This record gives sequence, structure tokens and C-alpha cells, in this order.
Amino acid sequence: MGQLPSCFRTLARIVLSWFSSPQSTKLYNKAVDYFTSYLSSKNPDDLENALSNYNLALEAGREERKFDPADVLVNYAMALWMKYEQDGQPPEILAKIVEFDEEALSLWRKISPKPEDYPILLFNLANAYFTQYASSDDLALFESITQLCGELGSMTGVKNETRAKGLLILGKALNTKCDRDKKTDHLDESIGLFVEALDLTKPSNKVEGSAEDTEDRINDLVALQIQVECLYNLATAYEIRYQLTENKRPEDLDKAIQYNYDVKELIPNDHPNRPSCLFNLARQLFTRYESIQKEKAGGSVLLDVNLDIERGVPDLKAADKIAKEVRTLLSGADPSLGLRQNVDDLLMVIGKHEEALTKSSFNISGSRSSSRMEGRSRNPSPNPSQRSFHGSTA
Repeated sequence: MGQLPSCFRTLARIVLSWFSSPQSTKLYNKAVDYFTSYLSSKNPDDLENALSNYNLALEAGREERKFDPADVLVNYAMALWMKYEQDGQPPEILAKIVEFDEEALSLWRKISPKPEDYPILLFNLANAYFTQYASSDDLALFESITQLCGELGSMTGVKNETRAKGLLILGKALNTKCDRDKKTDHLDESIGLFVEALDLTKPSNKVEGSAEDTEDRINDLVALQIQVECLYNLATAYEIRYQLTENKRPEDLDKAIQYNYDVKELIPNDHPNRPSCLFNLARQLFTRYESIQKEKAGGSVLLDVNLDIERGVPDLKAADKIAKEVRTLLSGADPSLGLRQNVDDLLMVIGKHEEALTKSSFNISGSRSSSRMEGRSRNPSPNPSQRSFHGSTA
């Protein structure tokens, strides 16, 4: 009897593999196919089908004698993360993600050599822990983030993007801790981590049109996302240090402003973080304007007296322009939302200062006209109102 043609032999192997594979494997493969489809289509039905099949695969596998759930758990958790973001970040989904990643990590830690996706799992779990830590003061979460990122950083052969993500998460955790503790003790470390992550994600220089160039263009998109986050968090770190240092260092505020300008240039208008980035930039520009005016006024800014129209005014005008851009971006947002309200408050404060500067400009013009008429003699002006108006809108 002759041999079957190669195409029939291939088909036979697929059919035999289907009937001989455990039920968990079949369901897992279906889930992977649905999830892969979702990543390109963004069709919510594909995501729901992926989650359903991952769940069925996990349940079927736990009833089989030979079953390693780690791959299912890791991919199930990744799909759940998409669901978590899609549904408005409900904490119960985040808790399930952590549960699955923790179980997978406990299994993979027993294996040597480690699976190829082990560094990604370390990052994914650290990221989930940080998301919990951002809304909690649980120090155990902070310690877990530090441990996972430390392990990731000590590994060899890790892709630059994955290593940079680990540095970024650890830096964000350190920033958060300093802000909560009202201490600057970890800020130098966090700043160093963000700078290192930026260095790891510099754009590639492959020959345009080559296969390497195509792959690196994709990697560069990922790298750009990391760079935006690093710059954003560098701005945050320098502002925290500026706010928490007793003797304010203007260079810290200058760096915070510059890094937010860098982010502004990198992200498009429809980027979800653009409103918060621009609001921070506007607020920081106003802070710098106010600090310059305070130097002139001897420690207080009184709106009804002699604001210096030549000191810091470009920052005030820039803050006004940028804050109005944020308001436009948030035009369809609920007015009761925190950021929308903060923008309105900031614009109100800026408006008060612009009015006071206009009065100061008028008074200066009037004084110059009077001095030309009266020579060097000038009567003292009436005492100004002592109502002060400070511009903090945190």
C-alpha cells in the first residue's frame, strides 16, 4: 500500500492530535485564538470568548492527572487585564489577576531553567501589585513590588523593554511612597531608575525597509510608551522633591516643567494621559510664576498691590493657555470629576492674577505720567487692601 500524500498526512496528524489531546489543551488553544483575534479586532465578543475558554480550560485541567496550569493562568490573567481596563478597573477583577499570577509564579519558581515568559510574569505581577498599592497604603505590597522588580533586574537575557518596564514600576512605587510619607529619601533612586529605563528604550537605527527595521518599528512603539511614562514620572519625582524640600530649589521645579513639556510633545491629543499631563504642566508653570512674584513681594502675593508685570508673566500666560487646552479636552467630561474641577479652579486663580497684573500695569503707566508732571515729588499711595489670594489647587 502506498503512502498518503504529505497534505493528507498533515491533516491526519492534526485530526489525531485533536482527538488525542486533553480537553484542557483544546479549550486553551481556542482561548488563545480568540484572544489573538481580540488584540487585532478589539471586538469585546472575542475577549469574552477568550475568557470563557480560558476558564473552561482551567477547570478541565484541574480534573486531569497530568496538567500544568501555569501557561493557562498567565494568559488568562493577561486577558483579564484587558477586561479590567475595559470595565473601568473593578477591584475584584484585579484581585483575580493577582491570584492567577501568584499561582503561576509559585509553579514557575520551581522550574529550572525558567520559561521564556518568566520575566514578563514578574513584571505583570509587579504591575498588578502597584495598581493595588496606588489605592492602598499596604507596605506589604510595596515590599512585594521591590522584590519582584529586583528579581527581574538581576536576570540575564531579558529584553530591554521588559527590563525598562520593571524599572518604571519600581520607580513609580518609590515616588508613591515618598509622596505618602512626605519624605524625599527614595527620590534620587526613583529618578535614576527612570533615567535608566529611558536609556534602555532609545529608538533603534536599523536600515529602513529591512525585516529588522519592521520589527524594531513595532518595538519602538512599545519603547515610546515606556519613554512617555518615564518622562511623566520624572516630572512627578522632581515636583515631589520641590514641594517636600524646606528650602525650595527652583531647579527641581524647572526640571518638572521641562519633563512635562517633553511628554506634551510626544503624546497626541487623544492620548488618555494628555489632560493630566497638561494640567500638571499648567499648575507647575503657575507655581513658578507665583514663586517669582513672591520673591519680589517678600514672601506673599497680594493681588491688590504691585504685582511685577515683568517677573514670571510668560509662565502665567503659558499656564493660562495650557489650562484652557485641558478644559477643551475635557469638554465632554462630567463637571463633577476631580480633574475638570481642578482645571476650573486653576483658571479662576490665573484669571485673578491676570486682573491684578492689568491693574498693576495701569498703575505703573499712571505713575509714569504723573512723575513726568510732578518731577521727583510723589505723594504716597493709599494703603492697599490686605486680601491675599493664593494659587494652590492641588
